[in-house]
Amino acid sequence: MKSGQVTAFVILGIILVALGGLAYVLKDKIFKSEWERQKETSLAVPEYAKKVTLFTESCVEQTLKEGTTLLASQGGYIDIPDDPIPESPINPFSNSLDIFKSGNNRVAYWIYETANGVQKNQIPTTQGIKQQLEDYLKDNLNTCIKDFSTFKNQGYSISYGSISPEVLISDNNVRATLRLPVSIDYNNQKADINTFYSSIDYSLGRLIKQALNIIKMENSKNFIENYAIDVMSIYDSIPFSGIDFECTPRTWKRSDVLNSIQNAFAANIPNIRIEGSDFELSNDFNKYFIVPSDEIYTGTNVQFMYSPDWPMLVDILDENGPILQGKPYTMNNDMSRFLAQFFCINDYHFVYDIKFPVLITITDKNNNPFQFAVMAVIDNNQPRENTLAINTYDTSSPICEYKTMPIKVQAFSVTLDGSLQPVPNAMVSLKCITASCPIGTTDSTGTLLTNFPQCTNALLTVEKEGFNPARETISTNTETYLSPILEPIYTLNTDVKVIDNNNIRPLQPTEQAFFTFEDKERQYSTVFVAPGQNAIRLIAGNYEIKSNLIVSSDPPFNIPAKDIEVCNDLPKEGVLGIIGLKEKKCVTQHLNQVSLPQVASGGSSIYWSPSISGLASSKKITLYVVRSETPKSIEDLSKNYESSKKNAEKTKEPLLE
Repeated sequence: MKSGQVTAFVILGIILVALGGLAYVLKDKIFKSEWERQKETSLAVPEYAKKVTLFTESCVEQTLKEGTTLLASQGGYIDIPDDPIPESPINPFSNSLDIFKSGNNRVAYWIYETANGVQKNQIPTTQGIKQQLEDYLKDNLNTCIKDFSTFKNQGYSISYGSISPEVLISDNNVRATLRLPVSIDYNNQKADINTFYSSIDYSLGRLIKQALNIIKMENSKNFIENYAIDVMSIYDSIPFSGIDFECTPRTWKRSDVLNSIQNAFAANIPNIRIEGSDFELSNDFNKYFIVPSDEIYTGTNVQFMYSPDWPMLVDILDENGPILQGKPYTMNNDMSRFLAQFFCINDYHFVYDIKFPVLITITDKNNNPFQFAVMAVIDNNQPRENTLAINTYDTSSPICEYKTMPIKVQAFSVTLDGSLQPVPNAMVSLKCITASCPIGTTDSTGTLLTNFPQCTNALLTVEKEGFNPARETISTNTETYLSPILEPIYTLNTDVKVIDNNNIRPLQPTEQAFFTFEDKERQYSTVFVAPGQNAIRLIAGNYEIKSNLIVSSDPPFNIPAKDIEVCNDLPKEGVLGIIGLKEKKCVTQHLNQVSLPQVASGGSSIYWSPSISGLASSKKITLYVVRSETPKSIEDLSKNYESSKKNAEKTKEPLLE
């Protein structure tokens, strides 16, 4: 190696060593914040003064921890605002949840409804939370400092001025800068300290942000109320809505129903989980309770809770007595009375207004919690405000005008060999809140690359004549690629055959056949009626096919007039109210004569799964319906109804040709 090369390597080595040394010297300035450097500078004092500094900062840390813990446990409030309407039997909720019914552990409702039905927002502001912590330090720090008596007993002479704290809330910690002029005189040595620095490892900023995201989701999706309604609808002990075929209408004791609602909510609401947070499912069934979210909650756990000990208001519309009872279908009209002659039908539909509290607790990786309460409101069996009215979607909404996020959509359909081919000229639209925005049309390659409005949980629809529309829920807040698949619709000429005593024959002029095809997975359904229609439109899938055969009745099928007696077992009321005994109460009803020119005489329900190749290669489909005996009496009609359940064994699957 030449001497010039050696010299170059030596110089390079010296430069690298120098840079390494410089980085080591400047590491604090590079990697530490200004606040951290100021904290270190505050400790650059004589040892006797440093003891006072460390003591004061430990008191600031302790007081800050106390204030933060209290604030986080009460929904962002150290002092929960006074409720203008005091808590009472007519206002059992107030504006905060009393967790243990002791008055000492209250959590503010972030959203609640007052006793007179006015919805209130009580979400604290970030500035308000910061100010509360500063006020808490100012009001409570002296409790820890205790006039520096520990040091005065050791010969220190200490005087100090007024406290002026400043709190900084970040995602990972809470920091306090305390301006407190302290003059120290010890063994004829004097020192003045003006500022103290302390922090706690409490992810308050992150927890508050996540709490705000959750309350926004609840306010827009009402997921708590929707889960509550679903739970009520599947609990047999909670009468909700349905039909049964018992000849004695069911009854429920009101107090038992209220207990069942409370216990059902207490058992199921804790199963709610937020997508993106840390949790484990006890079983796969609980996947139903995962709330979709676009936010990431890594390192935090979210818990929902309802307790039967907490207040709940339940009003069941038009049900004022202690007993709730299903209504006999026979009370409605002549047709329902006719039906009740050959099988019993009871209809029950109870409408609930319910208010109940839910406690939401978010915990960070250090087990530091932040909790707040919401008042869930079910109004007329709907979440909060009644949503039975049909929404009108506005294509001229300002939402549609601000298309800023580039999204690529490529539409495909499935070919006979199972491969994908592009779908050109497919129309793409996006539904966001109440706005339906036309986006554009795919090109010859089935592709559309354009800007979309930014929207969370929007509904993308891609449609073209001859295809079943493709729909999926998406979020357009980031650039993405979407590949919806459109199922081709095949149109087939249709013929109907009747299976009559194991013989297959054409449909007679006195007969009419009805077929319904439903594929629940693909959300596709169609109806075929013969005579009247000549063709049916189908996609490949898994169908439930229900068929019915109606025949002319000459002379008309007559249901004679008669009196019937409907009896129910009801709790017996006595001097002491409901005591558990039952008595039978009967009501006589008169049914008028009914004449029917047509009567049901056959049908069944079967399952059928046509393939793409089967539909694509066929031009005709033959449908089959089973004929039963023409009923001459109510008893015959009842027998036909029962036999229709067994006709599936006789029914042939549709034949593709």
